[in-house]
Amino acid sequence: MIVSDELAKDVGIPSDAPAWVEARAELVEYVQRILAGLSTPLSKLSEGLGLPLPVVEDVSNGRPDALLVDDLLLMLRELEMPVALTARPDQTVLVEFGIDIALP
Repeated sequence: MIVSDELAKDVGIPSDAPAWVEARAELVEYVQRILAGLSTPLSKLSEGLGLPLPVVEDVSNGRPDALLVDDLLLMLRELEMPVALTARPDQTVLVEFGIDIALP
């Protein structure tokens, strides 16, 4: 499982749909780019994000196995990076990033 049933239901794509693999990969890449651009040590980021250091190190290095899509969204919310997930008619997940997206 890479996304919670609740989030999948909210977006409108079943949690076992292959679309979530792509969505998670996109979110991981975005998080990696953000983390790479920060000068804050990963140890301090892990404290600020409320995540264990090994998890932050793994996602920073492209190994997000311990994180659900939900966790990545929470991480981005803590970093104040707006993200929206929307179901497309072809049953894929549109991942949108940007300042025009309202944070929940």
